[in-house]
Amino acid sequence: MDETTQRSTHGALRRILRALARLLLRHGVSYEDFAALAKQCYVEVAQAEFSLSPRPASKSRIALLTGLNRREVARVLAEPAALDAQASNPCARVVAAWVREPAFRTSDGRPSLLPLEGPAPSFEALVRAYANDIPPMPVLRELRHLDLVAERADGRLELLAEGYIPRAGAAAKLGLLGTDVAALIDTIDHNLARPEAPRFQRKVSFDHLSPAGVHKLQAFVAERGQDWLLALDRELAPEDRAEDHRRHELARLEGDLDGVVDVVERRGAAALRRRERDRERGDAAPERRRVGGRQRLVERLPLEGRRAGRDDGDLDERHEPAEGEARRAEGALLQRRDDSAAASQL
Repeated sequence: MDETTQRSTHGALRRILRALARLLLRHGVSYEDFAALAKQCYVEVAQAEFSLSPRPASKSRIALLTGLNRREVARVLAEPAALDAQASNPCARVVAAWVREPAFRTSDGRPSLLPLEGPAPSFEALVRAYANDIPPMPVLRELRHLDLVAERADGRLELLAEGYIPRAGAAAKLGLLGTDVAALIDTIDHNLARPEAPRFQRKVSFDHLSPAGVHKLQAFVAERGQDWLLALDRELAPEDRAEDHRRHELARLEGDLDGVVDVVERRGAAALRRRERDRERGDAAPERRRVGGRQRLVERLPLEGRRAGRDDGDLDERHEPAEGEARRAEGALLQRRDDSAAASQL
């Protein structure tokens, strides 16, 4: 980095840090906490994005890039990473789906009035589809607390704002700091690194706007900006790959299930061949027991029968645990396929 670039970088960083320090001090974040988080982020980014090979960067390279010693790098890597609580906010997902998903919109594109319970379209179906395993009532209470949802006289729920904007509580608003500011910095970094393929980044600046001008600007942005964001959301919602991901996951589960079924069928055929051979030798007949809630054959073979006459298809005592694992995997995959299919229908 040449001297001019270094001065520009340090000046920009100082302006960013002054604004950030003001916010952190207001919310009780000490320098020690900030320094620990900064160190962890330096190590994580160096390991994930600055390797010279397809594998993560080594401790030595991380130390070289960050200026930390290898012992400190190892200590930071051994610490569990902090969870990003705002990365997947259930209320935000519910509001976004209510605004953009056709099943929860009217014919003119507005969010529908939803009954609390029942099949889709209902608030219950919306929450179960987009808020993971959180019950509908806690989500409804939070959206009411944020003044985003109101209940009409007929019991149907109305979405009051077409976007998740926290109106109460600093935690949710600070979560936006972590996503929105990071997205802006990522865009600037991309435009510096790849000027041949820049992302859109513009601003309008004024020098001494009158109070009336400031008021006019705020009203203009509030109205036109929201309309533009909604139009962009509806335009790009069909391109959202979330549904494609669900379909891909369902297809993958079906493929895994086919593989398990194939294994079980082959082993079942081997067990039938062994039974026929045992009957020809006059060995003890197999008995039926209830295993795992189903009627299954439980072989009772003499020890010499287990040791003699095996071929590649035989299911000896070493394969019995594997067969049980295959059956349990089959049941689990069936359940996961049903769950994925139900989520896709919602």
